[in-house]
Amino acid sequence: ATDFSFRKALGAGSGFRPNLPARPVEELGGEAALQPWWGSEARRLQAGLSLHLQGAAWRDPDGTDFREYLRASGVGRIVVPVGLGGWRVGLEGGGGTTWGGAPPQRSWLLGGPATLRGYGASVLGGDTFLRGRLEVGRTRSEGAFSWQIFADGGWAGAREGVSRARPLYGLGVGWSLLDGLIRLDLSRGLTGAARIWRMDLYLDAIL
Repeated sequence: ATDFSFRKALGAGSGFRPNLPARPVEELGGEAALQPWWGSEARRLQAGLSLHLQGAAWRDPDGTDFREYLRASGVGRIVVPVGLGGWRVGLEGGGGTTWGGAPPQRSWLLGGPATLRGYGASVLGGDTFLRGRLEVGRTRSEGAFSWQIFADGGWAGAREGVSRARPLYGLGVGWSLLDGLIRLDLSRGLTGAARIWRMDLYLDAIL
């Protein structure tokens, strides 16, 4: 019920993206994360991991349904200097899955700058995901400014469907400040009905 928004001003209509599917539950659980990173100089080798584990038990508020689940994911990153002139190659790959009966709000979701560029947020979802990205960039002024070209790919869905998976792919160009601390990307999806042009401004990019 807004009278003015940038979305309307750009001619994208007045509607907002619908809320994700969710189920009212009472949940008790815990989670642990490990996110080491090695290397801080833009023109030297850098690498990192992001490991996440979550488990919980939940029930309906009226107590008619009781279930348990365990979720685990891992994402690895590496940035390799290539030759002279500030050229670098960045690779990122990861996957995760869920065991047990998790509520819908605990699905793995792909889409948007953090996981799958060229597509809207949460375009894919399910109990399992696989994703990867490749970036080639050139750094200027000791990491203060750089530009990149990149390609993303990813899939999410039911674990039983991995062998029949049809991943989505996207391509784009980006510009970043302070070794990826601030990043602006222009991307386009290549496959699937949900492919679009996107401009994203975000933090903590791989390059």
